[in-house]
Amino acid sequence: MNFIRTVNFFGILVTLLAIAGIASGAIDPNIDIAGAFRQYHLTGRLDISVPTVTVVPINDSLWLERSDFAVLDTTTNKFQPNLVVQEMDSESKFTSTSPMATPGTDRFMKDGDYSTYAEFNLTDDNASEAVVTLRANALTASSRLTMALDNYVALPVAIEIRALTAAGEKIVVAKTDLKSTTVNFPETSASTWLIKLFYSQPLRITELNLTQKDIIAGRSLRFLAQPKHEYAVYFNPDRFTRIPVGESSDLSNGNDLLKISPLTPLSNPEYRVADIDNDGIADIRDNCVSISNPDQLDINANGRGDSCDDFDKDSVMNIKDNCVNNPNYRQEDTDNDGLGDVCDNEESRLTERFSFLPWVGIIIAAGIMLTLIVVIVQSVKNDRLDKPSA
Repeated sequence: MNFIRTVNFFGILVTLLAIAGIASGAIDPNIDIAGAFRQYHLTGRLDISVPTVTVVPINDSLWLERSDFAVLDTTTNKFQPNLVVQEMDSESKFTSTSPMATPGTDRFMKDGDYSTYAEFNLTDDNASEAVVTLRANALTASSRLTMALDNYVALPVAIEIRALTAAGEKIVVAKTDLKSTTVNFPETSASTWLIKLFYSQPLRITELNLTQKDIIAGRSLRFLAQPKHEYAVYFNPDRFTRIPVGESSDLSNGNDLLKISPLTPLSNPEYRVADIDNDGIADIRDNCVSISNPDQLDINANGRGDSCDDFDKDSVMNIKDNCVNNPNYRQEDTDNDGLGDVCDNEESRLTERFSFLPWVGIIIAAGIMLTLIVVIVQSVKNDRLDKPSA
């Protein structure tokens, strides 16, 4: 009990020290935020005399899986509000539906908000299947599908894409294993797309986007810059991150804009791949996202790591189950040896719990035998001494 209290006290002390460190500036809270972004761009010191809405052009050839940006004022070390402006020639509007998703969530895959998601639960022991239908209001030419997942979610195991074209249903991507959140395929025109997903862990999709050909005339990022300040623009994150910013000015106003050099991607040295269980395996490729299993063992090859599987179907995950192959929901363990009673074959639970007892028994038995031998020998000697000599 004293040990537990000491650990709790130590944890509270570390937390208080961390808070104090952040408050004093010893620990930079922005590192964790910036660490979600793969790339960044430095603006250099801006030569302006008054606060000015600054425009950073985004090269059309720069492929971004997510449209999230974070603008850090490196002079004040504070994040600033920003706005992405896209000039479209013409864009098809998509809606998303899926009867397999949690009711009411399927529409979130096309709402443009990375904080919302459609949720798909497992339906059986092996990989579950879900079909998502994307419908456009006009014929759409596309050759790329991008999937944005919620935080701490693994990629689906496999994907298949079909398009309903004028000639009928067409397979544009035969069932294939997923290696990333982007899937490329031959350019196809259709207004209805069927995306079948095969997954072995609970799945949450924030956005599902088909890249539309030749629709973006120009993209740019806007933020309010201060005189003589410098800024770091972070982009291309691997997860959703809430950016703490203050009140925003009217960034949509097109007057008095300062256009600077286009976004130039540099590798972000602060980037840390999303790995919630710290097992060295990125979340999107981890077959057991929330439980550390660097070996990624999957004996039954169901796409779900053995550590977070439930072989005996007793609602207790293997890593916590004291009898992995025998159902024992109550986890009874009479001798507290970590092995559940239903699979504990030891006859003597006392000797199993106290492994030294057999040795004590052997030592006592040896002692008794030695004592008996000494007594017998001594008795024989005494008998000889008591007999009268002839």
